[in-house]
Amino acid sequence: MKKITKWLSFVVISLALCVTVIFGCRCSTSKSGPLTGFRWCSLGELDANKTITADYKDYIQTLSPEEKKYIGGTDFFKDDTGQHVVRIEVDLNGTAWYHALFYDTNNKRIKVIKYVGYHYMS
Repeated sequence: MKKITKWLSFVVISLALCVTVIFGCRCSTSKSGPLTGFRWCSLGELDANKTITADYKDYIQTLSPEEKKYIGGTDFFKDDTGQHVVRIEVDLNGTAWYHALFYDTNNKRIKVIKYVGYHYMS
């Protein structure tokens, strides 16, 4: 009985340590990035804005044929000041590239940032 108790204690402590390492590392990930201060908004909310909708669709047409072939999705964000971001995902060769199109309060595109979102197995 003592052997089982010692073995069980070892297993429980080992599992607790593994869980702490795995989830502790995820929680320490930095939340800074190009979309800091923006929150997700629904497609209907931003897609109703004809100026932004036309602009991001025009932007997609400027992408290379290879990039257009692998568009993964589009997300919409806004902040408390009325600015918006359209983030377009392009999945190429094991990397998800994000194209973030920033719009001011007058719905004019003010900048574009292209950055790596994540890597995946292709």
